[in-house]
Amino acid sequence: MLVTMDYDFTNVLRYPPHQTSGIVVINLPGRTSITLLKNLVTSMLNMISVEGIRGKLWIVEPGRIREHESESGKEK
Repeated sequence: MLVTMDYDFTNVLRYPPHQTSGIVVINLPGRTSITLLKNLVTSMLNMISVEGIRGKLWIVEPGRIREHESESGKEK
């Protein structure tokens, strides 16, 4: 699993999630705090324990986690 803040990894044509063990992109607002980053990482880890990430792209941002599964062509 790759966890990054590099938004380039949201390009599913260049980085197809179904060929990976999962990609997580953490999307922080311009001015942020270490507390917000910790909260987003905690949310991500909690979600991983409930739902697997293999083959998926997650975009983690304050208040939500967006999921993209490129192989099946569906996005939540």
